[in-house]
Amino acid sequence: MMMMHSASIALPFFLGANLPWHEYGSDVAVRWNSAWFAHTFASLQKSVNSVRFWLHADGHATPVILKGGYVTAPGGANFESNLLELVQLAAAHELVLQIVLWSFGMCQDALRVTLVTDEHKTRSFVNHALVPMLRMLSHTERTDHIIIEVFNEPEWCVDELSCTTSHCVSLSDMQRFVSLCAEAVHRYSRLPVTIGSAAPSWAHHWFDEHLIRAGEATRGVLDLVNVHFWPWMYARHIDICKHSWHYFENNFGGSGSNITQTSKPCVVGEMPDHTEQHTAQQLLSCLERNGFRGGMFWALNDAKFPLKTAEAAMVSFQRADDSNSTLFWTLCRWLGSLSSISKAASLPSKKPQPQLPPSLAPVRQPTLLVPP
Repeated sequence: MMMMHSASIALPFFLGANLPWHEYGSDVAVRWNSAWFAHTFASLQKSVNSVRFWLHADGHATPVILKGGYVTAPGGANFESNLLELVQLAAAHELVLQIVLWSFGMCQDALRVTLVTDEHKTRSFVNHALVPMLRMLSHTERTDHIIIEVFNEPEWCVDELSCTTSHCVSLSDMQRFVSLCAEAVHRYSRLPVTIGSAAPSWAHHWFDEHLIRAGEATRGVLDLVNVHFWPWMYARHIDICKHSWHYFENNFGGSGSNITQTSKPCVVGEMPDHTEQHTAQQLLSCLERNGFRGGMFWALNDAKFPLKTAEAAMVSFQRADDSNSTLFWTLCRWLGSLSSISKAASLPSKKPQPQLPPSLAPVRQPTLLVPP
């Protein structure tokens, strides 16, 4: 199905920065620092229109997980207030906030990885953490600036691809996990959903037909695609300056595959400040020329990959923008159109939900798994 956009809605261009954490995986509900986020968001306002933030990361602090691997809550007592303050701070500084639920680090842990491999445990996360979080977000004044990213670079967990983690999962299990989470977002909110594919050549694994088949959930699809771009890809002839998003969308379905994407927009969710081949300004120009809807530089607080020139390049790009494509309000209106299209095009899943074990009936003081 071809996605159509209203002629009155301008196409956006993301000028983003990764702000993945202040305290890895424990900012919300455990080590929240309001002043730090407020100061950082304020410092970005003139150069950036979007930020990408990791919520659970590897899952060591949130959500609340029982020893058996079942989720009972999104986080501790401060989870809701911290999350809503983060969302409100982003809106106050006119920043689109992309909330990344999980990252491949969760596959380093034998218990947490079962949230992906065991459908009952996946649904415990959806029912007891994700849906309550979506309801929390409905309590805030505005949510039109929020994107939900289900998983950062899931391919590093996948056995059939390039698994580098201690515990690998099947591609079909990961597709099911992504699909069931996406379905929940579409059922209980109007927020758009994406995924952070580790490379443009792997994006096809998250196309609609794969996700619908794996999750048996027709709403369990993405509204937009995120792919990542890093210098190691040049040796594999993956180059966002040589190839368009349309090229990656249609030429990496695998031998004999008849799976093709249906014109989903794509943002490069991670890219370095510069490479040996391209400056930050050139990377932005490549994205614009090759049909990507912008990019997000990595990262504001990673000493290994400092942003030396990206902020100036984004300021320059904004000044040259005569179509308002980089304005916060343009991004918000466009995101709203994506979620509306997704909801209108989808039907409820007919698959019965498996029953959760009786042990999940109200647990008042669950054991929170934290690192030793």
